[in-house]
Amino acid sequence: MTDLKPAELHIEIAIVGSGFSGLGVACELVRKGRRDFIVLERGNTVGGTWRDNTYPGCACDIPSDLYSFSFRPNPYWSSNYASQPEILAYLRRVAAQFGLLAPKHGEPTDKAMDDVELPNVPNCTISFGTELQGADWDPIAQHWRIETNRGTVHARYLISGHGPLITPKWPEIAGLASFKGTAFHSAQWDHSVELAGKRIAVIGAGASAIQFVPHLQKIAGELTVFQRTAPWITPRGWHPTSERRRELFVKYPILQKIDRQRKFRILETRHLGFTTPRFNKVMQDFALSYLERKVKDPQLRAKLTPDYRIGCKRILISDDYFKAVQQPNVELVTESIQRITETGIVTEDGVEHPVDVLIDGTGFVATQPKIAGLIRDGDGIS
Repeated sequence: MTDLKPAELHIEIAIVGSGFSGLGVACELVRKGRRDFIVLERGNTVGGTWRDNTYPGCACDIPSDLYSFSFRPNPYWSSNYASQPEILAYLRRVAAQFGLLAPKHGEPTDKAMDDVELPNVPNCTISFGTELQGADWDPIAQHWRIETNRGTVHARYLISGHGPLITPKWPEIAGLASFKGTAFHSAQWDHSVELAGKRIAVIGAGASAIQFVPHLQKIAGELTVFQRTAPWITPRGWHPTSERRRELFVKYPILQKIDRQRKFRILETRHLGFTTPRFNKVMQDFALSYLERKVKDPQLRAKLTPDYRIGCKRILISDDYFKAVQQPNVELVTESIQRITETGIVTEDGVEHPVDVLIDGTGFVATQPKIAGLIRDGDGIS
């Protein structure tokens, strides 16, 4: 692995990003014996969103055996839903095994994943700290001119591995800049902030919030969750994987392959719940039944009941969110936020909620990624 140092580099293929998408492309090229590419990565290591998001409880909501490369199964997952550190370690191992990344000192290895033969790829490289600033197609030269903060790259092929969960989305609320307490986005979690015993406000109740709210509940003096729209939540069914299961998958890889296919087919049948009214009702009744079993207070349950059909938004999974919001130190607020003051949040009903730490969990700018405006065709159209 080397860094991009020349003022200009001519290469066949340029890949933007080293998350699952970018690494997947790079690994496939290596498997085909290609070594004429460079990966442009703005961060300091691989991983993409799994490198950047480090909030408490951060984990995948897709089964571990599916949320991994089919050509590099990992028989050592510690649970059926892997956590952020484990996913990041997996991506680093894969990158190292394909000659894209030097193994981190002290990082655990997977012996089963290491016993592979790969083509000699001395020219493969990931250029860290390299951010795309613009890419223009030259129809005459038949190549891309790619501008980065570290130099210019000329490539015949440009492949975007830029995922949608990159740029944090802050809410447009009056007074946000005037808040005198500590404020940060969940995608940029500030681990230096002491949260124990504090009055914490969380804006948002989406996929990230339902993972970190249960952790905050255990340490906060007061925790106020501001919810605009109730999400549909179904059980996660988290459980650790047994040592026996891991041993079987190491000894008989075909068993993990079969299990992966089984889980894939089961999850794919869920599309019936989105396309067929009858099955949609079954799915919705299941989610409502879960809510009714877990939340006994009718007023709180009403706040947690979505007012739209299941499937209109991403369905979330959690085993502990409903339990967390029922604890005495937690308040779920569904009134719209009017403004933020120096010391708290004022809702439309005129109530001011005092806040020491404000955590924004309103997701990412996913529908209008920055990269879309940076890549232009021969006519300058992005």
